[in-house]
Amino acid sequence: MESWRTGYLGIRQVPRDLSEFELNTFFTFSKQEIALIETRRSELYRLAVALHVGFIRMSGRSLDSYRQIPAMLWRHLGRQLHVQPPDLGTLRSIYDGRFDTLSDHRRFAQIIANFRTISEHQRTTDWLEFGSRTHPSRALRPFLCEQFDRTPESRTPTFCI
Repeated sequence: MESWRTGYLGIRQVPRDLSEFELNTFFTFSKQEIALIETRRSELYRLAVALHVGFIRMSGRSLDSYRQIPAMLWRHLGRQLHVQPPDLGTLRSIYDGRFDTLSDHRRFAQIIANFRTISEHQRTTDWLEFGSRTHPSRALRPFLCEQFDRTPESRTPTFCI
């Protein structure tokens, strides 16, 4: 992962002022991604899925449905999907209590963005394995790899949420 991306990791809401670079990097989609997004029934749901995909790319996490989304972002997404965007709005107003649909769109966005959720065990073993490379107690590393039946050479770090 490029170092400039670390500033975005873990943010909980879309920044109020997005630069052209941020719009193009995180919220611009390939033809294949647009084709997948367009499988959603309503125009507003297509916009919502696109927003989820871009936010996952930006932050590595799901978007909170209660935050206001900047109008410039809605317009950018609308141009790509050929959909009339709302002037203002939150995801909460789009889903209007349909929490199953919100959950489905979050999962679908993870698939489109090629992200996966990792288990707590995986997160702990990754932290122990990769943290031991830089920690003063490097002598623990072989022990931890043996305990978790993993060798450092057999694993490469992956970007997960």
